Amino acid sequence: MPHAIRLSIVAKAIFAAALLVAAPGMTAAKAGDACFGVINKTRDTVRVFSKTGSLTYLEIAPRTMDSFCCPADDKLCFDRSDGTTKIKFVRIDPKTPDEWSGDTCRKIYLKPGQTMGVAYDLDGRHIRCAPADPSDHLPDFSAIDLDGDGSVSLGEASSARIPARAFAAVDKDGDGRISHEEWKGIPKDINILKGIPF
Repeated sequence: MPHAIRLSIVAKAIFAAALLVAAPGMTAAKAGDACFGVINKTRDTVRVFSKTGSLTYLEIAPRTMDSFCCPADDKLCFDRSDGTTKIKFVRIDPKTPDEWSGDTCRKIYLKPGQTMGVAYDLDGRHIRCAPADPSDHLPDFSAIDLDGDGSVSLGEASSARIPARAFAAVDKDGDGRISHEEWKGIPKDINILKGIPF
């Protein structure tokens, strides 16, 4: 694959800028925190409303993966007796003051670690929600490993527009390189998904 095409794929697929609009009680993830992931497949901002607990609402940028975490000691977020949180998704219409939802997006019960995908419904206005796999939206490791040595250096990450902060989050062993194993582990750690475009 030519170098320019690899960079184009990576530029579209990865940069981890925090796009979390935090509500009271929401913080950066720590060990033991409860998180859920969202993949916004639309070209519009999607808002997540909590139907229970302390999470009021969060926004996900268009064509972006994100994750939202509640502190481990906040029993109000995943507060239902079965350990789930009740949420609702709406699409913000940029042309009108309307918010559009859909039957599959109004009463969703998520457990920590689950990821939900949001896409347009058949009418193009409403949205539909379904469980999603984050790994379906990550670029191939070879597109990021520009020199083909089996790992991604900070220089390669920078040339692919991956911020140093995101690089450090993926480089779990701290050796200054992203290995193929670390790359494959991204979907298992949904907190790394914050702001990743595709």
